[in-house]
Amino acid sequence: MALDRSTLDELAACLEYPEATTAARARRAADSLASFHPEAAAALWNLAVYLERAACGEAEERYTALFDVNPVCTLHVGYHLFGESYARGELLAGLAGELRRADVSMNGDLPDFVPVLLRLLGRLAPDDARMLRETALLPGLRKIAEALAASNDPWSRLACTLPEALTESDDVIEEPRLDSTAAALSLR
Repeated sequence: MALDRSTLDELAACLEYPEATTAARARRAADSLASFHPEAAAALWNLAVYLERAACGEAEERYTALFDVNPVCTLHVGYHLFGESYARGELLAGLAGELRRADVSMNGDLPDFVPVLLRLLGRLAPDDARMLRETALLPGLRKIAEALAASNDPWSRLACTLPEALTESDDVIEEPRLDSTAAALSLR
């Protein structure tokens, strides 16, 4: 079962720098996922509870330490797939064009930022969405999940459940060849 645009938008917000509305958005996303992705729903619920109970500034500090300080945990899938190479630049350029066509804001971040890609995913035609998922989002999220597997952080749990939640049960997802990923994302 594919995730709808609204749920993808809520998931995106949950993986961005925390705001006052993030806990409520995590609860809405958990409700949407509960019947077909209980692990992701539980991770979202735990994130909501953590955010509601965290001391002032704690969640923001923890998010920054987890995703911004350590490049191995960055939420930029292009970095995980290509490092700082020409291929990543190609990926960023292709994604920027797709984001413009889909009228998705990057909110000051790079085009390969997971929340930006989740929003884009919900606005693409099914074949284009599948290509984005298979060639960039899922391979990048799997690497992020590997990096975060030992962490007990609420965002880590969510990131580790995302590949499963984004994989449709009737799809066969194959690992793409990395040298062709950037070129493949010129969807149009």
